[in-house]
Amino acid sequence: MKSLVFAIALAACGGGGQSPTDAGSDDDGPAPGVCGANGTGTISGPIGGVEVTPIVRAFQLEVPGEGTAIVIDEGAGACGELADSDRLVLLFCEPPTVGEQTVVDEQTFACPSSNTASLVETADGGDFAEATGGTISVDSADGACTRGSFSIDYTPNVGEPERLTGTFAAVVCP
Repeated sequence: MKSLVFAIALAACGGGGQSPTDAGSDDDGPAPGVCGANGTGTISGPIGGVEVTPIVRAFQLEVPGEGTAIVIDEGAGACGELADSDRLVLLFCEPPTVGEQTVVDEQTFACPSSNTASLVETADGGDFAEATGGTISVDSADGACTRGSFSIDYTPNVGEPERLTGTFAAVVCP
């Protein structure tokens, strides 16, 4: 499955080192929309009984020849390394640019295109829910932090289709 291949590529790419520490003293991390050292995000609620919470970090990783992913993750780790936790993944063919992008289902998503895709993965890297439509809005992308929001419809492996909304401020991994 394409998402599994992309996830393997993400894991193999690694972070190339440790992420910098946050100089701030806010133990709860930065407010949504502000990247900080580890990025941050919000997700509206559970899908099919799985809830990606608490959000520990959000990062953006480019995989040469594959595309770019923004990962909103429950687990800590170096930038670009997948943690053993549930996560929401936003997939792009190119690094995100400011504007609204259409989300398509995984079978339709192919690069090159301006479409995006998304999925919810479990700790073992399996796809729990795949997007069927929606939008991702990128508010800013400065090469160090990509900020935006999403409203995406998902079909989980178990249960009825649901919509997740949320925000992200993803640190761009080196």
